[in-house]
Amino acid sequence: MAQAPRPEPKRLRDDIRSIAQLNMLHNLAAALNMLGDVEEIAAAITAELRTIIDYHNCRVYLLQPDGDTLFPVAFRGELFTDYATESLPALVTRLGEGITGHVALTKTSLLTPDARQIEFSVTIPGTDDDLLESMLAVPMIAGDEVVGVIVLSKLGFAQFDEDDRRLLEVLASHAAVAFQTARLLEAERREARVSGALLRLSQAMTSEHTVGEIFQHAIETLPTIIPCKAAAAYTRDEETGAFRIARVLAVGTHATKPRSEIADIPKEIAERFLFSETEPFVIPQDVAMQVPTDLRFMDDPGAVLVTPLRWDADGFGAIVAVGEVDGAPFDDDALSFAGGIADITSLALGNARRLSELERFHELVESLDAVFWEADAKDLRLTFVGGRADPVLGPDAGSWPSQGKAWGDHVYDRDRDAAELAV
Repeated sequence: MAQAPRPEPKRLRDDIRSIAQLNMLHNLAAALNMLGDVEEIAAAITAELRTIIDYHNCRVYLLQPDGDTLFPVAFRGELFTDYATESLPALVTRLGEGITGHVALTKTSLLTPDARQIEFSVTIPGTDDDLLESMLAVPMIAGDEVVGVIVLSKLGFAQFDEDDRRLLEVLASHAAVAFQTARLLEAERREARVSGALLRLSQAMTSEHTVGEIFQHAIETLPTIIPCKAAAAYTRDEETGAFRIARVLAVGTHATKPRSEIADIPKEIAERFLFSETEPFVIPQDVAMQVPTDLRFMDDPGAVLVTPLRWDADGFGAIVAVGEVDGAPFDDDALSFAGGIADITSLALGNARRLSELERFHELVESLDAVFWEADAKDLRLTFVGGRADPVLGPDAGSWPSQGKAWGDHVYDRDRDAAELAV
């Protein structure tokens, strides 16, 4: 009996490789569908890819809400290679910049045996300019929208092939859907978290009547809805225009300077960085570093989110949030949420000032030997009775406004018409 011909070794290896790839794709697709967190999805991709494609470095980028920044949410590299020196800040790139940005912009995968041959390639700071590495970059696309890019690299020439490209393209389509779903879920969770935080802040503000406590509630709420490493509140001096720190809060393990070491910000310096007096704005990290060190409440600021506050005609200040150094930028949602905190805080500050003025007025009234009245101009209905009202008009005079009495009710009937005409 004739024996069936044995498959060629290379063909056998290819068949085994294809089966392994299909199994990996099936398992990873199922796993991604069960994950609802962006970082978990990215970590699963880098880990599972390592089992089927022999790479030295894997990076997963997501396009940020600004539509321009590509931020690495996961990167995994071999410690014994030149990739060990890569850091997160160095990996951040932009649409159209380098191989990663080009792939995102064109929505087309790129496979090169030698990245040095690509004219638009960019060397990552801290790595060798003449590094021989193979690269495979594939865009993650959901519908017509670019979600991000998966990038594989390996030292040496032509370390990836077309089979690797096809595998990564299929995986990228699954990953794009998973990331989009996770972002939608996170947006819903974030909206619920923000709504709850703003409601609690509003409720807490109703019982606070001092500027310091109002600011404290505001800066404690801010990090719960906007990721940052510190927050502070400033007030502007009406006469000098200088900004003085009122409250400061460090988040987590971060540290801020003692308030006694934080100098007031002179008017001329504050005006350079006050881009708006009505809407929240972001001071980029490189610009924030230009603030003199003695005026900062942190030594190593990232980007700074500034939210102006205005209460009454002459009350002005700001709530400030400091981001991580080289961290993700403050997005439009962060500016919107900060504006919500500012609205609640400004209203509370205005109410506190009016209450303080009313209390001072009542104290003045009580200190004077006279009877004081307040009445509505339309119907003379009393709104306030104080001073020596009780001794002169009777023990219940102070309660006349709550009883609905009008000015003139205390006058004898025969004299009332003349008294009201005199008013």
